Amino acid sequence: MLELVKKYRKEKKELGILLELVWRKWKLNEQAINAVRKFLKRNNKVVVVPFSGSRNSRALVRVIFETLQRERIVEREIKIVHVKQQELMLSDTIENLFEALKGHFQKYNVSFHILDEMTDDFFLKVIGQGIPAPKPAFWWCGQNNKISPFIEFIKKYDEVEILSCVNSGKRNELHPAKNSYMFKPFSSYSNQDMWEVFLHSTPWGDDIGDVFTLYENYYETNSPLDYEEEPAEVRGGCGTLGFDSPLACWHCTYSREEKVLQKYYLRNPWIRPLVNFKKILKETMLEQKIDELNMQRSYQNKKGREIDDRKNYNRLESETLTYIYREKLFYELLETEEKVNYLRQQQKLPSISIISKITKKKIVELINNPIFLMERVEEKPEGVQLELF
Repeated sequence: MLELVKKYRKEKKELGILLELVWRKWKLNEQAINAVRKFLKRNNKVVVVPFSGSRNSRALVRVIFETLQRERIVEREIKIVHVKQQELMLSDTIENLFEALKGHFQKYNVSFHILDEMTDDFFLKVIGQGIPAPKPAFWWCGQNNKISPFIEFIKKYDEVEILSCVNSGKRNELHPAKNSYMFKPFSSYSNQDMWEVFLHSTPWGDDIGDVFTLYENYYETNSPLDYEEEPAEVRGGCGTLGFDSPLACWHCTYSREEKVLQKYYLRNPWIRPLVNFKKILKETMLEQKIDELNMQRSYQNKKGREIDDRKNYNRLESETLTYIYREKLFYELLETEEKVNYLRQQQKLPSISIISKITKKKIVELINNPIFLMERVEEKPEGVQLELF
């Protein structure tokens, strides 16, 4: 009899824990839906939703969908916007995801946009113009490649409200972009809360397993639900979750290690050439012995001056990557793209471009005619960047 009583109590306790988890998951989801519902009803301004492919942004899109299903009379125009990045693991699948989403959102006033026209391409700056790759004292790529395209999109409209998936800061905030206001339905949610909101099935069959695995590798833990610390790969850069980009760009020199890429290519061999190129890029920066702060000052002072980079400038005179190194990097990059697509073909995957045709053409022109006008990079405060995605 005593054994039966113990068994009954144990089963009752386990059932109670399970019911509590289910109730908590439902409650967090309902709170998010109610917050989005109130937000959508308060005016008729255009709503812009930044989408990076991360856990938070995918959870927000599902919450928006469930809100629209319940509140059928929502006249606000909603634009879900993805700025194409070069992290290649999640961005590579977003076009297909958006196509699936369009079918489910077609009866609502929702449109999907992918911004991939970067005027200040990373490789154009580094290889074409000789600007050293980003470092903590000279972090210029986040503004050029992630923030500016999004800001230009917002400028098309007189007034917009940004529905952000970031789970930090105040719920209602003024946005740095002109005539913009930001609302964060997940502002009070912990990272564990966000996982519970994220781990819901979706009618469009979002493969949450891949995202779960990437975060698991990223945080070096058995389960993302155990997350309590800052990511191991990128500390303070745009690859952190504060920026809500789940991974840094594959060529990011801001990060100190390549643990995510190294773990990822165990299942995806086509990643290996990217890791090798990133090592070459870092080694090139070390060989050039670029001093970050001096380089930044020198670079800014050169605005409007013609620079002939074929001359054998020493480090103090030029502070830019020499012609020989840039030419070497360019051909290494082209070879890397060929290797990547060969390995993807072996895995029966479609080809990808790690450098655009326009950028290739511009770099060839700069290498063949190395006299160019140096532009000035204006680094924006990190606080502005951290709130967009």
